[in-house]
Amino acid sequence: MNTQLQGTALKDAKVAFTGQPVVQATIKHNFHHYIGWLALLVAGVLFIVLAA
Repeated sequence: MNTQLQGTALKDAKVAFTGQPVVQATIKHNFHHYIGWLALLVAGVLFIVLAA
C-alpha cells in the first residue's frame, strides 16, 4: 500500500488505518447528495399541511 510516507524517513513505519474517516466521509457525501431531496420533501409536506 502506498502512503504519503513513501520517500521519507518514515517509509518503513507501520501505519494503522481505522474506518472512522471513511465512515464520516460516506455520511457527509450522502448528506450533501440528499439534502436537496430532503428539503423538497419537507417543503412538500409543509405545503400539504398548510393547504389542508
